[in-house]
Amino acid sequence: MAPDLEIVNSCVHNLTWTHFRSLLRVSYEDARVWYMSEAAHENWNVIILATPTSESLADMRIILSPAKKMQHDENGLAYRDLPVFLSDAETIKARLKEKSFSELKALWACNDKITEQNIERLSSMDLRGRLTPAILSYDGIAYQYMAPTVFETEMLHYVQEHLRILSGFYGILKPMDGVTPYRLEMQAKLELNGAKNLYAYWGDRLYKELRDSSGIIVNLASKEYSKCIEKYLQAEDSYITCNFFEEVQGKL
Repeated sequence: MAPDLEIVNSCVHNLTWTHFRSLLRVSYEDARVWYMSEAAHENWNVIILATPTSESLADMRIILSPAKKMQHDENGLAYRDLPVFLSDAETIKARLKEKSFSELKALWACNDKITEQNIERLSSMDLRGRLTPAILSYDGIAYQYMAPTVFETEMLHYVQEHLRILSGFYGILKPMDGVTPYRLEMQAKLELNGAKNLYAYWGDRLYKELRDSSGIIVNLASKEYSKCIEKYLQAEDSYITCNFFEEVQGKL
């Protein structure tokens, strides 16, 4: 159905056709509507509007932490690709298998029962078979509220293009990368290949893999994970951190 031009004109009467030409560069409808509304309400000129839309929200990257709780599901959506740093995950797996029970318990900062469960998991771990898409495997509160199991095709496509999950074990993941449950936080003091911890081991590789041509990074990750990106930010990057608060008795 074609839009009522009188209604459109009354809503954005101060925008010119040059404004609309810039807006047409934004491929995602929600982003395009937001830019149109802001441009009209704030009286943006064409130069102001052209700067963000030339890069476009469609080109940004969003970073998210993983979750300790993971699940294995072979009956749901199939994974698309293997993680980009899979060979590093193989190296980390081999290093973990060299450690004793007490060393792994200290590294994982957990009790005996959880240590036993994860040692058993580690002994049979297959990084190339019986995999679950990362976005469906992680089962923390952020992923539960995201509810990826009910995503429509366009939603899955969007997160696959723009969302990246940071991981101490896998490095960085696309949502549909195939993973297997593991336990390893980024802050774990695991010495590896001459590096004193995982931050040093991964270095700037996660940032380089994350960044796209827009230089826009929206941070939804915890400090434990975001710091492995923040250290390598460049002056031309646009880094936006979202802080979430809960109101308790009138205070945040």
